[in-house]
Amino acid sequence: TNAAMQLADEIFTKADTDGNGSIDLPEFLSAAASSRLDGLLRGQQLLAIFRSLDTDGSGGIDEGELYTALRDIRYPDSDR
Repeated sequence: TNAAMQLADEIFTKADTDGNGSIDLPEFLSAAASSRLDGLLRGQQLLAIFRSLDTDGSGGIDEGELYTALRDIRYPDSDR
Protein backbone atom coordinates (compact mmCIF):
# COMPACT_ATOMS: atom_id res chain seq x y z
CA THR A 1 0.00 0.00 0.00
CA ASN A 2 1.03 3.60 -0.42
CA ALA A 3 1.19 4.30 3.33
CA ALA A 4 3.41 1.27 3.95
CA MET A 5 5.68 2.30 1.07
CA GLN A 6 6.04 5.82 2.48
CA LEU A 7 6.79 4.49 5.96
CA ALA A 8 9.34 2.01 4.60
CA ASP A 9 11.04 4.80 2.64
CA GLU A 10 11.16 7.07 5.69
CA ILE A 11 12.57 4.37 7.98
CA PHE A 12 15.00 3.12 5.34
CA THR A 13 16.36 6.60 4.64
CA LYS A 14 17.07 7.15 8.34
CA ALA A 15 18.51 3.69 9.03
CA ASP A 16 20.71 3.21 5.95
CA THR A 17 23.34 5.60 7.24
CA ASP A 18 26.07 4.60 4.80
CA GLY A 19 23.69 4.90 1.83
CA ASN A 20 24.61 1.53 0.30
CA GLY A 21 20.98 0.46 -0.19
CA SER A 22 20.94 -2.05 2.66
CA ILE A 23 20.48 -1.83 6.43
CA ASP A 24 23.18 -4.00 7.98
CA LEU A 25 23.08 -5.28 11.54
CA PRO A 26 25.03 -2.34 13.08
CA GLU A 27 22.71 0.15 11.32
CA PHE A 28 19.67 -1.85 12.48
CA LEU A 29 20.89 -1.86 16.08
CA SER A 30 21.66 1.86 15.91
CA ALA A 31 18.17 2.59 14.55
CA ALA A 32 16.66 0.44 17.31
CA ALA A 33 18.65 2.36 19.93
CA SER A 34 17.60 5.74 18.56
CA SER A 35 13.95 4.66 18.56
CA ARG A 36 14.26 3.25 22.09
CA LEU A 37 13.38 -0.24 20.86
CA ASP A 38 16.57 -1.50 22.44
CA GLY A 39 15.13 -0.68 25.87
CA LEU A 40 12.14 -2.91 25.17
CA LEU A 41 13.91 -5.77 23.47
CA ARG A 42 17.05 -7.70 24.34
CA GLY A 43 19.96 -8.26 21.96
CA GLN A 44 18.91 -11.75 20.89
CA GLN A 45 15.37 -10.51 20.20
CA LEU A 46 16.72 -7.71 18.01
CA LEU A 47 18.94 -10.20 16.18
CA ALA A 48 15.92 -12.47 15.58
CA ILE A 49 13.92 -9.53 14.22
CA PHE A 50 16.81 -8.54 11.94
CA ARG A 51 17.12 -12.08 10.60
CA SER A 52 13.38 -12.33 9.98
CA LEU A 53 13.43 -9.06 8.01
CA ASP A 54 16.47 -10.18 5.96
CA THR A 55 14.39 -12.64 3.97
CA ASP A 56 17.05 -13.32 1.33
CA GLY A 57 19.77 -13.96 3.93
CA SER A 58 22.11 -11.36 2.45
CA GLY A 59 23.11 -9.93 5.83
CA GLY A 60 21.23 -6.71 5.13
CA ILE A 61 17.65 -5.52 4.89
CA ASP A 62 16.84 -3.88 1.56
CA GLU A 63 13.98 -1.47 1.08
CA GLY A 64 11.81 -4.14 -0.55
CA GLU A 65 12.18 -6.45 2.45
CA LEU A 66 11.34 -3.59 4.83
CA TYR A 67 8.32 -2.57 2.74
CA THR A 68 7.00 -6.14 2.63
CA ALA A 69 7.30 -6.51 6.41
CA LEU A 70 5.58 -3.18 7.09
CA ARG A 71 2.83 -3.94 4.61
CA ASP A 72 2.21 -7.34 6.14
CA ILE A 73 2.14 -5.93 9.67
CA ARG A 74 0.02 -2.85 9.00
CA TYR A 75 -2.20 -4.24 6.24
CA PRO A 76 -2.27 -8.04 6.62
CA ASP A 77 -5.37 -8.48 4.46
CA SER A 78 -4.21 -6.33 1.55
CA ASP A 79 -3.65 -7.75 -1.92
CA ARG A 80 -0.02 -8.51 -2.68
